Amino acid sequence: MRRGHLIGWLLFLASAMVYLAAGIRTGDWLVIIGSVIWAVACLVFLATDGAFRRSRHATTRHE
Repeated sequence: MRRGHLIGWLLFLASAMVYLAAGIRTGDWLVIIGSVIWAVACLVFLATDGAFRRSRHATTRHE
């Protein structure tokens, strides 16, 4: 995963946390549920796109 994509998805995840905090503060269940779904979707995308795996290039030896 390219660094720019990773940063973008982490910012999306951060925005989900901000909306979650706002939903909790106001007691708006629709915002809370939507924020949790958005955060889980971001994590699923990051996990399936390889953000949490080691780079293949880091394990190969260059001689």
